[in-house]
Amino acid sequence: MAENIGFVGVGRMGGNMARRLRRGGRDVAAWNLEGDVTTALAKETGLTAAATLEDLVRRLEPPRIVWLMLPAGDVTEKHVDTLAKLLAPDDLIASDLIYPNRRGETYSVKYNPNHRWFYFPEMTADEALLLKCYDSATDGRTRFGPHTAFVDPTTPPDTPPRESIEIRALVFHRA
Repeated sequence: MAENIGFVGVGRMGGNMARRLRRGGRDVAAWNLEGDVTTALAKETGLTAAATLEDLVRRLEPPRIVWLMLPAGDVTEKHVDTLAKLLAPDDLIASDLIYPNRRGETYSVKYNPNHRWFYFPEMTADEALLLKCYDSATDGRTRFGPHTAFVDPTTPPDTPPRESIEIRALVFHRA
């Protein structure tokens, strides 16, 4: 079964990403402020054109993935706020990470009082925490592992700053 992906903003970059996903056989639904852009892309690629953000969310199967291809700033924040009210608590909202020399992607997590967060305040230098952030398997196992950092107001002022090393590894194995 193809994974449903929703796009908000299908201008040049969003449109090209939607085209690439459609060529790869993915089901894509899209919404753009200028509806004629979405209609034209739907005719060209066979993606599903949504009339509104509500319509876009209705067309996606859980777990819903919505990719925002919008300029940074207020317009993106407005759409994240709107989508957060439309999505189920366990849904993730994809967002672009824009660097001077490359682009990446991350997910924002909508608040849910049922989430369980774990805090390890007394780790020592000889301890490590391993996080599995993503798994491509769709057999029911956890696929995403959201994590975060925060300022702990109970930290003494003379505490050395936190240090961390991020290593990304891709693991390929035969099924």
